[in-house]
Amino acid sequence: SMTDPDRMIVDGVETRRENGEEERRGWREQTYSSDWMNLVVLFTVNLLNYMDRFTIAGVLTQLQYYFNMDDKQAGMLQTMFISFYMLCAPICGILGDRFNRKLIMSVGLSIWIVAVMLSSFVGRNYFGLFLFLRGMVGVGEASYSTVAPTSIADSFTGAEKSIVLMIFYFAIPVGSGLGYIGGAYVSLWTGAWQWGVRFTPMLGIICLLLLIFVLEEPSRGEAEHADGMERTTVKEDLIYLTTIAEFRYTTAGFTAVVFAAGSLAWWTPSLVEHAYAVQHGTSRVPEAEKASISLTFGLITASAGLTGVTIGSTVAGVWREGRWGLSASHRADAVVCGLGALAAVPALYACLIAASHYINET
Repeated sequence: SMTDPDRMIVDGVETRRENGEEERRGWREQTYSSDWMNLVVLFTVNLLNYMDRFTIAGVLTQLQYYFNMDDKQAGMLQTMFISFYMLCAPICGILGDRFNRKLIMSVGLSIWIVAVMLSSFVGRNYFGLFLFLRGMVGVGEASYSTVAPTSIADSFTGAEKSIVLMIFYFAIPVGSGLGYIGGAYVSLWTGAWQWGVRFTPMLGIICLLLLIFVLEEPSRGEAEHADGMERTTVKEDLIYLTTIAEFRYTTAGFTAVVFAAGSLAWWTPSLVEHAYAVQHGTSRVPEAEKASISLTFGLITASAGLTGVTIGSTVAGVWREGRWGLSASHRADAVVCGLGALAAVPALYACLIAASHYINET
């Protein structure tokens, strides 16, 4: 008679253990699902982030006509944006390490939406105000761009982290390309550059709702099970970063790449428009032709970016892990980035030389 109760107790323990394992398995699956949903939300916001950054470039010549700007003043629009972005990014990064990242991204996106929308209502005699609002857009975007990747890094590990970051950064070329296309064609269809700028903050409201109601804030170090991380001061963090040679060299290299890529992204559509005017002996390029130029440049930007990110990430990952007959190297990522940038130099030079004579080849 004692054997039955004992067996029941054992069975009961085993049953509870099985139930516990099922609960833990269900929790892991639920967490994994929410991590991927977070990625979808962050990718969508990043896509819109880069769309907005380059809608202005898609309507730049129209803005120059509206505000009676010369090229120097047109360049100041991007300079102001980058200056505000550069000043606020470190601050947002520090805040993101210490406070709720979801709140920081939501506040930043709200600032960005308001600044872009207000800029589309600025009168032609208030160029200074328009310039300031473009700077405020940089504040909003800095809060998102510096914090979002850390949220992804806290949700995934190992090779999976590399894959999801690659997906996240697909938004840069695709969003940039859509920005040129959207800005140019919306302004063409509506007959006003304002709507070419105004449509992105409307989409931004949807993104803000996704951040507030869908995004889940992961714990810092959650994916790596880094519990009880030591809190450090800002000064200690900065001193530590200066001791990492890879960080110093990578930052310097990336700054040079962004300098070149940023100037090309801002001025290339205008360059091609001027080349069209020279070829056709006119001082005014038709609006439909401007939109067509932005469409072509946007498609090239998106497709080339997708190709580059895919090939670069794949080759770097294979090389880093020593596959395909390659010797494993921890320097693979940096070397692939450097070789990719170097390979672009002769193509860029050829484009600049051929621009005024061969628009299609450019």
